[in-house]
This record gives sequence, structure tokens and C-alpha cells, in this order.
Amino acid sequence: MKKNLKYKAANGLEMDLDYKPVVFCDDITTLTNEEWLELRRTGIGGSEYGIINGISNFKTARDLYMDKLGYTPYWMLEDNWFTLEFGHANEELVAKAFYERTGFKPYAVRKMFRHPKYYWMIADVDYFVDIKDSEGTVRTYILEIKTTSYQNRFDWGDDFAPKIPAGYILQGRSYACVTNVYGIIYACLYDNNINSLIIRTLERDLDQEAEIIESGRHFWQDYVEKGIEPPYVEVGENAKKSARKWIAPNIHKSVLEIDGKDEVINGDTTEGTYDELIDKIDNLNEKIKKLNSEKKDCEKEIKRLQSIIEFNIGEERDCIISLNKRQKDIGISFDERKSESVPVDKIRDLKKLDKELYEYLLAISFIKIKTTKNVKFYDKVKS
Repeated sequence: MKKNLKYKAANGLEMDLDYKPVVFCDDITTLTNEEWLELRRTGIGGSEYGIINGISNFKTARDLYMDKLGYTPYWMLEDNWFTLEFGHANEELVAKAFYERTGFKPYAVRKMFRHPKYYWMIADVDYFVDIKDSEGTVRTYILEIKTTSYQNRFDWGDDFAPKIPAGYILQGRSYACVTNVYGIIYACLYDNNINSLIIRTLERDLDQEAEIIESGRHFWQDYVEKGIEPPYVEVGENAKKSARKWIAPNIHKSVLEIDGKDEVINGDTTEGTYDELIDKIDNLNEKIKKLNSEKKDCEKEIKRLQSIIEFNIGEERDCIISLNKRQKDIGISFDERKSESVPVDKIRDLKKLDKELYEYLLAISFIKIKTTKNVKFYDKVKS
């Protein structure tokens, strides 16, 4: 970034762009996994901004809060460990594929960085890459290495409409903010050949960075530093799995805060948003079950009526039964087919009587003549 610059973001944050990141670990390769996790607990890493903004598929803000304070879950429900390990194991291979495709050689800096002003922002970057622009100025980018499955490759769009998954955008922009580089390049491999490498580029957006800074400040200063558990704002299976992790065996909690204002009173099904929703779901399921049963009865009755109608009409007529929803009557129409044909022996006699006419009829494949007309059989049949 250029020196001696300041920027006022859309959210009012005054940003100083003349800075260098603080290095608070010179070589992360010398750390044990536990030591690395302890350093990560001193701030918010790039991959964690998707969590605190509620767009992670694996963790909630409550999970992240508990981890930052060093709590161990009562129940281990992590189900994405293989995906994470697979991505780490293939980082070097994907970086090599990027070099083969672009000619730009990435380099690893195995340090851990912290923003000099926003101390809760930390970065543990995969690779950096230096690229000259059209004017010959060298620009430093972060190179983020990703892997995905063949089925999920369209999360990155295509050549005509490129995309970057939202969580990765937050991650890349937070890293760029910490390290003060020019932009972010993503290299994502979705198959086992170099042609499946997806490359996307993202330049700095200071307004978005200001929003990321604020979301991190809110989480860190209002929850982590104060020791206040963030409320569950996530929905669905993710929130349910999270809640299960932190339920202590044989410990009953009388009041559970849901979103900062609603409370669930355990053991009392007449109070609390959660219990009301459960009761509503149960009632709706009962109604659905009853309606499905009534629907099946109606379908059986329609088939019974249809069989009676078809029997009375006769086999030579194709009937169509329709329900008039407005008048609640059943209307029936059918096609009545009449056929006129000439027996084969008569055609042979025709050949003897008039050979020229016979050859003409043969040329037009004359065998028999069909006539079809639509007749309204019943206007209405009262059900």
C-alpha cells in the first residue's frame, strides 16, 4: 500500500494505511499443535470471521468464544476434520500447480502476524506472491490455497461469472488488512489434474475491511474480554450441534439465552420461544398427517368412480376425467373412434377391376380410414 495515507470508511472508521504487521511468532513450524492453538487464542484468525458473522457450516460464535477461553467441549462432534487435514496436506501441491499455470512463484513466510492497531486481528498466511503490474511496479498478494470437491466447484462460479465463497472473502480480506498487502489470490483445486485449478483475484476493499474490523472488535471486546457468552443467532443443525457440545452431563440449566432477549425455561412447555416452536411443529405435523390421509381417501374414491364410468362407457372410448374445482363437480369427456376399412380380398378384386386405381391406392398406403371426434358424454356427474 502507499505510504502516508488515511482513509475514512463508510462505517466511520478512520483507517491509517501506513503500517507494517507485527510479527509475534517468527517460525510457526517450530510449534507443537497445542502451542499453535494457544497463539491462535490470542486473537481472531482469518478463517474465523465467517464464524462470528454466522456463515460457517461447522461452528457458531459460541463455539469460537468457548475455544478462545480454552474450554473443552463435553461432546466432541467435529465432522470436518478430514476436509481440513486434506486441505493442509495438499497446500504445497496446489501452490506448485499455481506456479505451473501462471509463472508466478509463491513463497511461504511461516510467521504469525498481528495488526499493529487492531490487536485482535491475527494472520497465519499460506503463501505470498509478488506480481508486477503494467507499469512495472511489484505488488505483493496473499496466495490462499484451497481445495474443494468436484460437486462443489461451482461455488467458485465459472470463467464467465467468477465467484469466491463468502467465508473465503472474509478470510482473505482480514489477512490483507493485517499484512497490508495489495490483494488476495485464491488457488482452488477440485480434481486430481492441473486443469481443474481455479484462480480468482481480489483487490483490497477498505470499506469491507472496516466492517470486518468492527465485527471482530465487537466479538473480542464485548464477549471474549468480558467473559460474556455470545447468543445463538445461527439457525438449523449447526446451532443444535453447537448446543450439544457444551451441555454438561447431569447438569440442568434453568434458563438458556437464545438471542439476547428470548429465554427458554427448561421443563415448562408453556413458556419460551423454543417450546412454542416445538409445539407448533408438533401440531403442524399432526395436521399434515391428517391431510395426507384425507388425500389418499380422495384418490381412492376418484379411482373407484373412474372405474365405474369407464365400465359404463365401454372399452372403445378413451375417457378423460377432470375435477371442476370451482363448482366441485366432475366432468367427463372422451374420444369416440370410428373406423372404416376395406378388406384385403376386396383390394385384390380391385386390382383386377381397375389396376390403375389399385396402384394409386397402394402408392398412398391405403389400408383403412379412421375418423375421430370428441364428444361430450356427460356435462356433469355429481360426486
